[in-house]
Amino acid sequence: DLEAAREPRLVAASRVARAAISHAAAWLAEASKEGQPALEAGARRFALTLGRATALALVTRHAQWSLEHEHDRRSLAAARRFSLSGIDLIAPVDADDARVSLD
Repeated sequence: DLEAAREPRLVAASRVARAAISHAAAWLAEASKEGQPALEAGARRFALTLGRATALALVTRHAQWSLEHEHDRRSLAAARRFSLSGIDLIAPVDADDARVSLD
């Protein structure tokens, strides 16, 4: 739940997750228009982005809970570090590179 964060630094981490999910959704819409090769070329980056964004959202939610109930800032630090570790892996790929064979 990206709305659970109230601590300002956790709100910033939630924004990273939200932006990554939005970017992934926009990429999926565009790649769907381009066809199967475009979808296949970016499927791994799409899946990893969604997985990392979901993990960040969960870590952020836990950190907010930990601050409120345990008065423990370790989860806050972990969420902040994770938010800086490259959540959005969607990046442009050269179509020629995507077609290169490994034989």
